[in-house]
Amino acid sequence: MHWGHAVSRDLIHWEELEPALVPDMPYDNDKNGGCFSGSVVVHDDQLFLFYTGRTEDETGIFETQNLAVSKDGIHFVKAEENPLIKEVPEKGGRDFRDPKVFFAQGKWRMICGGSTGRIEHPDSCGRIYLFSSTDLYHWTYSGILYEAEPGEGRMFECPDAFCLDDVWFLTTSPMYEKDSVTTLYLSGQVDFDKCEFHKEIRGTLDHGTHYYAAQTYPVLHGEIRSVAWLGGWLWMPWIRDFGPEEGYRGILDVSRVWYLDDNRRLCAKVADKVKAEMKLFSRTLEKHWTGENIPPQSEPVMVELKGKLPGDGELLCID
Repeated sequence: MHWGHAVSRDLIHWEELEPALVPDMPYDNDKNGGCFSGSVVVHDDQLFLFYTGRTEDETGIFETQNLAVSKDGIHFVKAEENPLIKEVPEKGGRDFRDPKVFFAQGKWRMICGGSTGRIEHPDSCGRIYLFSSTDLYHWTYSGILYEAEPGEGRMFECPDAFCLDDVWFLTTSPMYEKDSVTTLYLSGQVDFDKCEFHKEIRGTLDHGTHYYAAQTYPVLHGEIRSVAWLGGWLWMPWIRDFGPEEGYRGILDVSRVWYLDDNRRLCAKVADKVKAEMKLFSRTLEKHWTGENIPPQSEPVMVELKGKLPGDGELLCID
């Protein structure tokens, strides 16, 4: 697995560059592994890219957390200190990956997904591990920030954390739960120094069937935006095998902005800059709405529906 790299000025039109990461070191160079998911932070006018290196041998998989640094945003150099984190904490399962790094409560924090045991075992529970650092190179294990309750997932992939109006949100994509293509969120209060998370609400970021591995990023004026992977897992030959096996690995969704409404509910909207770049097809819903055609477009098109919907608000069918 490699890290692809693309740049954009409007989040709609993208220019592909050379891969940011290629598996070329002993801790990530494996035909069944490579450079797995992670995150990037900006510090001292440099990009710090954290990722999981995955290798395998006859005893199983090995996943370590690593760093690559870029001064120009194009070329990334892997740190001599790699692997930064070698061992799975708390005698957890070997699935230990997807470092998300952010600054909170005076220190750099890293959360990684994991599990209590083998993810194939129905008794395994997902975990979010927490590490702390002052320099982004040396990390101290803080503890288990969250461990899944029954039904929340056997393994937590691609964890994330962000704060809105003093409420913290932990998000993760559970494996081996139903179709396993969604992103769970948990809201509450966090004391990172004590490694304590006090959960208040559990929900999902998207009620559709394809919204996996969502990752947030802050922008200059304080918005929290996210991008997720759509239609990625189910095409795989060992799951449903419905898609092409070459040249397709799912798609990334349009950037969303997350906010709390007047009732302190987590809500999302399309980023204004993205919306401005797309052709908008808008209608106000009546009781019945038929016979409307959306013509093919050479540019992206957004369908916007407004109106009061009966029911529980979780299901809208468009035929």
